[in-house]
Amino acid sequence: MPNVSIVIPTVNEEFVIGRTLSHLRDNLPRGAYEIIVVDDESTDRTVDIARKSADKVIVRTGEIHSIPRGKNAGGRAAQGEFIAFLDADCEPEKPKEFFEKALALFNENPALTGLTCSLKVFPSMATWADRLVFGGVNLTFRLINNVLRRGGASGEFQMVRRRTFEATGGFNETLPVAEDQDFFQRVAKLGRVRMEPGLTVWHTGRRAHKLGWPRLLMHWWVNYLSITLRGKSAFKEWKVIR
Repeated sequence: MPNVSIVIPTVNEEFVIGRTLSHLRDNLPRGAYEIIVVDDESTDRTVDIARKSADKVIVRTGEIHSIPRGKNAGGRAAQGEFIAFLDADCEPEKPKEFFEKALALFNENPALTGLTCSLKVFPSMATWADRLVFGGVNLTFRLINNVLRRGGASGEFQMVRRRTFEATGGFNETLPVAEDQDFFQRVAKLGRVRMEPGLTVWHTGRRAHKLGWPRLLMHWWVNYLSITLRGKSAFKEWKVIR
């Protein structure tokens, strides 16, 4: 039985999913980790590519595209004691060492229910604005989790014990946006949450590059405040960015 289940939700991710899966598959020992891709009826080659590397590919049909529903489907199918939710364009730095350190943090602290990490844009894609903003984002999540213990993490990477996922009921499927923030805030109510600056996940930064940082930052903060204060998303849709 795997120790860690890595759940990756997808919809039309043919340009990034192959690289992400190869990065994980080539650097993690088989058996100890399982990779689960949950696809929402992609119309491109995402599913075909995923089936070459993932341990499980779940294709959801007949429902409106929903990130939280996809994550929940993956979480329910997971066999590992721990579940890591990862976006399709994200790569943990040195995966084997990354997860070994993550597991050590959980093992050292039985009260730890949720873990997130530093987020950085791939050096070949990063702009000065990416470096500046994600530096601030990482500091903010470090404050929210490690000091205030309120719980806060974006969907690029969240790792929880499977029993924690089950105890929370998973992601709130009524939320089209900010389901990641809502989930981690509920995880924080069950124990300790941590942002570990010594762990890094690299990603494409594509949403900021597509929308522009001013617009994306406004979306982030409005949704975070809405989830924290009202328990609901401020926006009705979170458009897929390719």
